[in-house]
Amino acid sequence: MKKFLILLFTCLVFQSAFATNPENEEALKQEFEKMLEYCRSSQDDKVANYIVYRGDDEARNWNDALNYEDESEREKIVRFRKDIVKDYLKYTNIEYLKYMEQEQNGKMWYVLQVKFSNETENETVYFAFLKINENFVIGDID
Repeated sequence: MKKFLILLFTCLVFQSAFATNPENEEALKQEFEKMLEYCRSSQDDKVANYIVYRGDDEARNWNDALNYEDESEREKIVRFRKDIVKDYLKYTNIEYLKYMEQEQNGKMWYVLQVKFSNETENETVYFAFLKINENFVIGDID
């Protein structure tokens, strides 16, 4: 009986660690597609809202999106947009392979595994988002 309770507890912990919310999944996919469109059309002021701040301001670090009005942050936004265009928008097809939610270091991460492809090549990438002020913001790309 004791082994059964331990196994049950382990399963519940594992299941909750990777629990997903279908509403979050659909909302994230929609926001991801908007972000790609903003990158495609070079709307850097809108792209800024999708990139997490990582810098010297500890209060904003991992808790805010980049600010397009700040010149040094604008450079990061432009570089991010150009990388997205160069690395992923060269593909003609996008397929969502997996969605996960996982808490790490006190923050909930929302992860999309995305397959980009065209007739000759494909690439699978993980985009990890945080939810900041009810907006999905990219914190990592693997």
